[in-house]
Amino acid sequence: MLEELLRAIVPGRDPCEIEPIWSEMHDHTCWAKGGGPIIFATISAVETALWDIEGRALGVPVYELLGGRCRKEVRRYDNGWSFRAVSPDETARAVEKPLQAG
Repeated sequence: MLEELLRAIVPGRDPCEIEPIWSEMHDHTCWAKGGGPIIFATISAVETALWDIEGRALGVPVYELLGGRCRKEVRRYDNGWSFRAVSPDETARAVEKPLQAG
């Protein structure tokens, strides 16, 4: 679906025309009118990539394009395998063990 959507709508378009491309993906495809998690995840993936392209082209983080920073800190969620981690670095190290275990 992603490949078909990209081939049908994105080629030759200015990737910074995010809203018009999103509207066309939503309004002019046979998949989107029925809704569902697959089509909307696909549209979201394309939209996220377009925001990233525009941010890189302008040399700014995407949050600046979306209205600026909302907060200086973000609470994190740690689950059972990282209960002893107290910093982001410790959390990152704690993640490695279960990832390596598969």
